[in-house]
Amino acid sequence: MMVKMEDSKKLIVAYDGKALEDHTMDIQELAFALVGLGDVLTEANNIINKGSCKTTVKVSSGFKAGSFEIHLIMQQVSEYLALLGTNPELTGINQILSLLGFGGFIGLIQLIKKLKNGRIKNIKELDNNQINITYITDNSTQNITIEKNVYILYENTNLRNSLKKVLKPLESEGIDTFEIRNEKKEILEKIEKSEIKYFDITPTEDTINENITDIWLNLVNVSFKDGNKWRLSNGDSEFYATIEDNEFLYQINNNLISFSKSDSFKASVKTTQILTEDGIKTNYSILKILEYKSIMQMKLDLYKKENND
Repeated sequence: MMVKMEDSKKLIVAYDGKALEDHTMDIQELAFALVGLGDVLTEANNIINKGSCKTTVKVSSGFKAGSFEIHLIMQQVSEYLALLGTNPELTGINQILSLLGFGGFIGLIQLIKKLKNGRIKNIKELDNNQINITYITDNSTQNITIEKNVYILYENTNLRNSLKKVLKPLESEGIDTFEIRNEKKEILEKIEKSEIKYFDITPTEDTINENITDIWLNLVNVSFKDGNKWRLSNGDSEFYATIEDNEFLYQINNNLISFSKSDSFKASVKTTQILTEDGIKTNYSILKILEYKSIMQMKLDLYKKENND
């Protein structure tokens, strides 16, 4: 015999700002955002419960035309064979909402806010289905511990794009905040206009190869500004590289070394290949200058050798 289990939760969605003081909102803008929210809730349920139950999101009778506060009902329905006992591994609505960041603990929304479009440097799995993320944001390295399922939601592009739709009204002048509230109208989560930039999906990049070799290079062009790359040649091709040898840079900045175009040096070069959404890109870094020869010195050495021969 099939047994049906149902769970439901009432939510209130609210947009606020000067443009909404008369309690009206552009219907197309609102519809686009509501469809996005419906997709966020149903997609999150599908990801976490792996399709074992169905979720629907409906506007309840509390909705009124001309209102920017919308009452929703999220319903979860699952069926299973009674002989198997209770439905195993089913994550309920309250837990789904918490994973999204609508109350309880650090969820998807809080994770996005903390990352601030920063770069994730390392992910370490912990006990109790948790992970620790090391990330770089605002030029500093930070750590955060979250449930593994929160990161699974974070990695899902479809869900992230739907969340962007929900926040689309905040791009309009006079609409400043988005809120999710419970039945008591207590705020579960609030997103400000200034924060919507953090919800952009940054392209993913993975380092697929990295090696260090000692080679001779010719100097093609030099930038004296901090952080700018030098243009170099290995004899076959030209490329741009970041100079990370601080001692060498100090000598240059203090005029202890003079050089010109076509001067050569032997260096430890780190080559890093990165797989991006647009394909493979290669970065070069000069870790250490091992030996340096000016073009004048090379000509002099050649002249001496020829005469000695």
